[in-house]
Amino acid sequence: MFEILSQLNTFRIDYFADPRIPQPEGVGLYVNGALSSNQPYSREAKQALVVGLCLILRCGLAGQLAVVYVDITSTSNLLPPAYAQMKQDLERGFIQCILVANPPALQRSPALHEDWKAFRKQHSEVRWFIPDPRWKQVRPIRSTLLIMSA
Repeated sequence: MFEILSQLNTFRIDYFADPRIPQPEGVGLYVNGALSSNQPYSREAKQALVVGLCLILRCGLAGQLAVVYVDITSTSNLLPPAYAQMKQDLERGFIQCILVANPPALQRSPALHEDWKAFRKQHSEVRWFIPDPRWKQVRPIRSTLLIMSA
């Protein structure tokens, strides 16, 4: 998984359960990171991926991890590919719980941020989680929360 962190505008999706079969207790992890020209890899995405996986382990959800979505994007990507697939998977009920490991990354593109807010509003049945700003625990996203802080 770490090899894509060094390539701009790449994505990776790893399913740990058959994506054709709904996983009502399944958990997904979404990571989005930018890659600067002066970096050999996306440090932002690597940190978010490691923190997200550690939080899933700490919360005892490793056995329920059904999918990991990773996008390495620039701000010009309207809807990154792994993000778009995550939305499709949530819409069709593959999973109902998702940890967005680094929500500030979804704010870099205003269009992406607006899409995420609208999607969350339309799909209130999905349980959305973000890391606590201290990166030690996971907290649910309130439906009224419009601006995320890291």
